[in-house]
Amino acid sequence: MTAIDRIADIVRGNEVFIQGHNFPDADSIGSAYGLKRLLEHKDIDSDILYVGMIEKFTISRMLEVLGIEIKLDEHEPRLTEDDHIIIVDAQKNNSNIKDITGEEVVCIDHHPIMNDTDYMFYDIRPDVGACCSIVASYFFEAGINPDKKTATALIYGIKMDTLGLKRGASVFDIEMFSRLFPLADTDTLRQLQSNSMKFDDLTAYGEAISNIKVYDNIGFARLDVRCSDGLIAEISDFILDLHEIELCVVYAMRCNGVKISIRSELQNVKAGIVVANALDGIGTGGGHAEMAGGFIPISNVTDQIDDEIRVRFLKAFGDCI
Repeated sequence: MTAIDRIADIVRGNEVFIQGHNFPDADSIGSAYGLKRLLEHKDIDSDILYVGMIEKFTISRMLEVLGIEIKLDEHEPRLTEDDHIIIVDAQKNNSNIKDITGEEVVCIDHHPIMNDTDYMFYDIRPDVGACCSIVASYFFEAGINPDKKTATALIYGIKMDTLGLKRGASVFDIEMFSRLFPLADTDTLRQLQSNSMKFDDLTAYGEAISNIKVYDNIGFARLDVRCSDGLIAEISDFILDLHEIELCVVYAMRCNGVKISIRSELQNVKAGIVVANALDGIGTGGGHAEMAGGFIPISNVTDQIDDEIRVRFLKAFGDCI
């Protein structure tokens, strides 16, 4: 039995909602949309829900150009305790996903397993670079070619989450990318990837450049301007492109705490482990080997937060080397 057959058997006869992580990115949306289209092949309707805001200009553009409809959870009055929730690109009880009304029966993800949670079906592959690759494989396993719009959404999610197959991409991701490429709309892909930054984003980049401090091969940058989680991650990638930097920590001050983004180019330094260790006792964090994120609640933020972040992360990086 194929993966999509097993999922269809679980959710059939119920209201079905597909939920990605809060403040969704291209991989989360592409995975959710791909799964929605697959379920339609099994005569099952579903809706895509999100929590938070669509903060990144690139995500708003993706939704507009591809015509993908997603609904804010608090605007969905149909949710009941009996509804079935399929989680993509996240896992139940993680800090980056809201526990919405309904029963989480299926989980499809590519992040490390952080909690022991029972699902009726799960497919969690931490060695895969993009959740969209997993969903794409369900199409080919079932002998279904995704339509042009779906293939474009999936391939865009793979490109964005793996930095164009340069970060964390596995052989599996490359295989799915190559199988999707002839089916996708390349003109739309070019449209999505051009003019992907707003003028206001330059303020955050400028502040990161002004504030960056380098210790050997480790870069730290503080942001005080208001910027989305996605933009913080993009600035982390930007700093990691510097020749002198192999590890970086970008952190943004917010009214409710400090948001942190980590990047690592060193094989023996796993970003997800580093951020979890560095924030032990004052915050939470986790993620992949190459990229991860964390958060320090405002109750643990002191006047010496810059020094504390630097000392904690330098120690956590040092413990890995």
